[in-house]
Amino acid sequence: DATDRLAGDAMDAMIGKVRELVAGAASLDDVRAGLLQLAPTMPVADLAAVMRQAMVIAELSGRSEIAGEATRSGPAGDG
Repeated sequence: DATDRLAGDAMDAMIGKVRELVAGAASLDDVRAGLLQLAPTMPVADLAAVMRQAMVIAELSGRSEIAGEATRSGPAGDG
């Protein structure tokens, strides 16, 4: 669905940048320094937006499930 696609795009962008950094690094110190420089350019805002959407969808799905169970079991005290 759209949420999966957006999350995948954001993650792919982050992973691609990190892979390039690691491939070009001569040492672990280079990786660490590169990550510190790369962090501000990472699409964290995109990923955060996707996470917000996913949480809303999960909450609404849970509410729908509870409402469905309440409808199936009938009024309180019947069960």
